[in-house]
Amino acid sequence: MDFIELENINVLYVEDEDIIRHHITEMLQEVCNKVFTAKDGESGYQLFKKKQEHIDIVISDIQMPTLSGLDMARKIREITHEVPIIFTTAFSDSSYLFDSINIGIDAYIEKPVEIMYLFKTMKKTLLPFLQREKILKEAYTDKLTGIKNRSALDLQLEKNLHTAFILFDISGFKTINDLYGTENGNYILKEFAEFLNKQKRKNWDLYRIGSDDFGFLIYSDISQADCAKYLKKFFEALKNYSIYHAIYTLTININARAGVVIGTNEVLQRADMALNAAKSQKVDYLFYEKKYDYSKSYENDILWINKIDIAIKTNNIIPYFQPIVDKNKKIIKFECLMRLCEDGKAHSPYFFLEIAKKSTIYKELTMIVLKQIFETAVKFSQHTFAINLSHMDIIDDDTVDFIITNIGEKNIASRIIFEILEDEVLEDKERFFNFVDAVRALGSKIAIDDFGTGYANFSYVLEIQPDILKLDGSLIKDIDKNENHKIVSEAIINFTKKLGIETVAEYIHSEEVFEVSKTLGIDCYQGFLFSEAVPASEIDKLSF
Repeated sequence: MDFIELENINVLYVEDEDIIRHHITEMLQEVCNKVFTAKDGESGYQLFKKKQEHIDIVISDIQMPTLSGLDMARKIREITHEVPIIFTTAFSDSSYLFDSINIGIDAYIEKPVEIMYLFKTMKKTLLPFLQREKILKEAYTDKLTGIKNRSALDLQLEKNLHTAFILFDISGFKTINDLYGTENGNYILKEFAEFLNKQKRKNWDLYRIGSDDFGFLIYSDISQADCAKYLKKFFEALKNYSIYHAIYTLTININARAGVVIGTNEVLQRADMALNAAKSQKVDYLFYEKKYDYSKSYENDILWINKIDIAIKTNNIIPYFQPIVDKNKKIIKFECLMRLCEDGKAHSPYFFLEIAKKSTIYKELTMIVLKQIFETAVKFSQHTFAINLSHMDIIDDDTVDFIITNIGEKNIASRIIFEILEDEVLEDKERFFNFVDAVRALGSKIAIDDFGTGYANFSYVLEIQPDILKLDGSLIKDIDKNENHKIVSEAIINFTKKLGIETVAEYIHSEEVFEVSKTLGIDCYQGFLFSEAVPASEIDKLSF
């Protein structure tokens, strides 16, 4: 009979009669991986406590000195029900059977033990345990690499036996995956996992945590200095490491970064914070420090997402309108600005728009505000309105279709200006120019916003040929005192005049700044000197 299922099984065999114990042990050793033996219930119990992680099944006599098999089994069952227990006895007393059932004994064999029957009973008894173990192993094993997975890590972290954690991330793995394909990407992950296995030390466990994230959970005592020494050697080894794919004749160099936590508290979250800091600082690794903790940022994000959700449901996401005037302070047009209204206060998008962009709620915000702006433009037919658009808006087909449909059907295209940040123009030029061509064909104008900082690329002005260029507030706000800002602004204005591009100065907050800006020949002006942004209901009330 085939007992191959028993070849990896470790047995605890407890028997007080020496001859029987030696004979059965020899038979078990021929089939099983390892056999632990004890001559009475007490020594058997103590051995189980010491070796329980390495024992798959217990075989025991019932009547023994010091501690009976029944009493030993009771104690073992207080520790675990996951290890099957088989009793062997020369007695067929029904009271033993009754006690055995109550304790949770899995099988009962009468002496003298027939060895083949014992193997058969072991196989039958172990089957449900082995099946459960197989299912659990599959649940806690990463199918691609064969190492432990995130679920296994979570389970182990709950035991709180670790002393440190190192989180690794393969740098630019998405690019590698896109360039070489998913099949090659998977091959790289398997090879990198093997590399990590070779770098693993005693009492360390390796896990695959995410797509290209791996981690060492450390159980041995380790100081930050010792861990730093290890990581220095690790990254030296990594620099000399490459993956060769024979089928595709590819040699790929792998780079990685690491976040490290010494201690037991929130190691996964803190290692991730340290890893992100290492990426930002472009260093191989960093140990967690409180300054890398972005949990408060997450709390703030959640707070504002909830505020946005409530504001949408209560119709409190609305556009405000800030006037743009000529040199005589006559209102020429309005810039449309999103506001989140709460308890009588209108919050600027400075507080929530970037947070919204991280979620699916951003598009809904855009649509809500655009709809109200277009309605306002219809109502105030004597005014022109400037609308800020982000790169996300321009590449979203639904948003672009909504804009083009509405400005065309409502016959307001000629009174709409679309303001786009200079650096966002560079992100997707093809989509940008497709949008520009479409709205210009309907009669709308294009403005480049916040020009003069960042790229300040004059060649793009020539390529885009905007109708309007808005000078960044950082140049204008102290132009009455900062000669360098005045010189830069003057150069931009001379450049735009030769191209017939209208200029707008933002951040006009004082008469002094206004007067200097006028001497430079700027066409239009915007700022708190004239008015803050107001809701549509107050547009008609504005007067200077």
